[in-house]
Amino acid sequence: MSFNQEGDLELPSTSDSAVWYTNTSKPGAIGNAVIAGHVDDLTGPAIFYELHELLIGDHIIVEGENGDSYVFEVAAIESYPRNAAPISEIFGSASEPKLNLITCHGVFNQKLKTHEERLVIYTKLLKNLSN
Repeated sequence: MSFNQEGDLELPSTSDSAVWYTNTSKPGAIGNAVIAGHVDDLTGPAIFYELHELLIGDHIIVEGENGDSYVFEVAAIESYPRNAAPISEIFGSASEPKLNLITCHGVFNQKLKTHEERLVIYTKLLKNLSN
């Protein structure tokens, strides 16, 4: 996954999958891992539709392609204007393993064909279930 010409994060091509942003840390490794998914599409809810229901302290389990599993704990929940998300905070470096989930949020702008906000769930690694 990458950014498009307008500087927007390119999202998965289907609404039923979330994707890891490959220029960020792998989930479980030191740094910010970023996973993005759609909140909805023309047919209804998508994979991150219920993301807004997470609360601080909730747990998220991520399974890696090699069978490793990690438990992350929600540390913060933020909603940002579409063009004002703090890119360095979401995608930048971190001194410990973190996972940031991102999706669209708020009112849908018909003219621009996008939601007006971005929801970011910030988490920290709680435990590695593979050990």
